Amino acid sequence: GMKVGGQRVLRIPPSLAYADRGARDVIPPGAHLEFDCEL
Repeated sequence: GMKVGGQRVLRIPPSLAYADRGARDVIPPGAHLEFDCEL
């Protein structure tokens, strides 16, 4: 598991995110999402 001070990069494929819908003008359809997280 992740401990305090730990860092992770979360990569989310379109099939688990917004797929072909996107999110208005912010996230295009088919986008891969990437989050840099620190606990």
